[in-house]
Amino acid sequence: MTLGVNLKSAPMSQFLAEEFRSEQLGLSVKELTQDIILNNNLEFDIDGVWVSRVEEAGASSLGGLYVDDIILAINDKKIANLEQFKKTVEEINLTKAKYIQIFVQREGKTQFVFINTDYE
Repeated sequence: MTLGVNLKSAPMSQFLAEEFRSEQLGLSVKELTQDIILNNNLEFDIDGVWVSRVEEAGASSLGGLYVDDIILAINDKKIANLEQFKKTVEEINLTKAKYIQIFVQREGKTQFVFINTDYE
């Protein structure tokens, strides 16, 4: 008996996912991967990015952002993936906004976090 099998690549792990670090905001984020979604009991169709690091005493930390938060939007702009996050952060750096509003999901609940920036 001969069987045909279609092989797919294994889902990307959070450890292999691309990470983006914003020094100005004092945080690092990663694309949502299947293991992040499962570990945080998230819906499989969720959009956003996962906060992988928050610098102690950095702007994001002082604003109340935590590791494991899922960033859903920044300044009312939906963040579907890492590329949109990067683009939005670049726009913020260009406009030198005094604060940014981040809409996050944390432990199954959503909330706003406000971060004061210190552009000189």
